[in-house]
Amino acid sequence: GDKIVVNGKKLFITNGMIADYIVLYGRLQGTLRAIIFNTENQQLANFKSSRVRMFGMKDAFVSRLVFEGTEIPKKNLMDGDGLDIMFHQLTEERLVISAEAIGDMINKTYYSHVWALEREQFTKKLSSFQIIRVPITEQFRRISFYLSALINYTRAMDADPELRGSKQMASAAMGLKIDTCELAFETSNDLYRTMGGRAFTEQYSNQFGLLDAFCMLHGGGSHYVLADAESRRFFKTR
Repeated sequence: GDKIVVNGKKLFITNGMIADYIVLYGRLQGTLRAIIFNTENQQLANFKSSRVRMFGMKDAFVSRLVFEGTEIPKKNLMDGDGLDIMFHQLTEERLVISAEAIGDMINKTYYSHVWALEREQFTKKLSSFQIIRVPITEQFRRISFYLSALINYTRAMDADPELRGSKQMASAAMGLKIDTCELAFETSNDLYRTMGGRAFTEQYSNQFGLLDAFCMLHGGGSHYVLADAESRRFFKTR
């Protein structure tokens, strides 16, 4: 017929419950395809969406989508392989998540820096101890590097819009997203080490949002999946 019937559930979809249009990936006769559909102001028959409250990234509108015999016009199928679309048409989203991760690590690194300068242990400032000082210094250096890369990638895409569909830019964005999110998680751990027991009290831990960075690891494509896709390029055989 002229309709595709969708059944299934998907968790961890940003803005799903306020979206006008959604791109859905799934298998059609054994082949992974992509299709776009109109949510009809979230009133589409046999389609439900609801917000999910998470331990991290509380400001994000993360949702759960449920399809129970949802009908979508077959003409809405997008050209090309669904997997290719999934990995090479999400470049901008991954750059946005990279920016979030960089902002997260800047916040936590500066907090670590201030705390190390003011807090005393054994009659000495924490900043006098190498185990505290060196990781913070290294984080500042890496922040500068990744921020520069993010700005350069973004400017390149602004100058040449066709780069949005470039496999090379997609690969660069995947790599940047992986590195920045993992560094944000590492920065959270460094902050907990610098602050000691205070970091585990509600007064501080909720503000730091240790799990924010962990959530970022899974947004825009799980790191496990992205890293696997990235590694295939280096082990590709004819």
